[in-house]
Amino acid sequence: MKKRAFAVLLAAGMIFTAAGCNKDGHSGINTFGNTTNGIYVHKDASVQDVVYYDFDTEKYDADEFRTYLQAELDEYNGSHEFVKPEPETNADGEVVSESSMTAPIEIVECSAKDNELCVQLLYANASDYLTYMAESVEARGGNTLQSGYLLYADASVQNAAFVDEDGEAVDMEKLLGSKKAEEYRYVICNFESVIYSDGDVYGYTTNGNYSKDNNCVSVPAGQEVIILFR
Repeated sequence: MKKRAFAVLLAAGMIFTAAGCNKDGHSGINTFGNTTNGIYVHKDASVQDVVYYDFDTEKYDADEFRTYLQAELDEYNGSHEFVKPEPETNADGEVVSESSMTAPIEIVECSAKDNELCVQLLYANASDYLTYMAESVEARGGNTLQSGYLLYADASVQNAAFVDEDGEAVDMEKLLGSKKAEEYRYVICNFESVIYSDGDVYGYTTNGNYSKDNNCVSVPAGQEVIILFR
């Protein structure tokens, strides 16, 4: 998927801008939307991404591109089952947030400014992201994006070696045995990206690159990185 609409960009000579925890030239700090190849994993397991493209605003129209993109998404949504994210509940089982999504993929933003096109999509789950973005994910060196709650993770996550924001080792035995253990979530990724999520970065495997200012972790191409959020 994601072939026709983005083929328009490639045919016009437009290219991806570089990835990083912060994108120069965009206002604001600690903001997911200021980076390209950014992935925001929400508590309800939905996934939002953002990519910037070079885009000559004198020659090309963002609304026209959005029309191409929406047609492509309509085709995808019509041929893939919609799995709505589960509501987030508190310790008492009360629903504290619930997804408003009605389709596998929705457009959050498609706008152009200063010769750049910003595209943000919201995916119902990581599976839809990996399916729709398969070519891009492969080009960025991997094939994995997973998330969940730490208490229900398998041993490969719970036994991983994490460091905190100061580079100190995280005591996982103490963390898993704490009263607030159920609040911690994890994200696993192995392709070039910048990972954000609800809450603060609590720990990450050392092959990731943590940015305290932007509350995110960069993942190098082809390396599996696990990030803990609280």
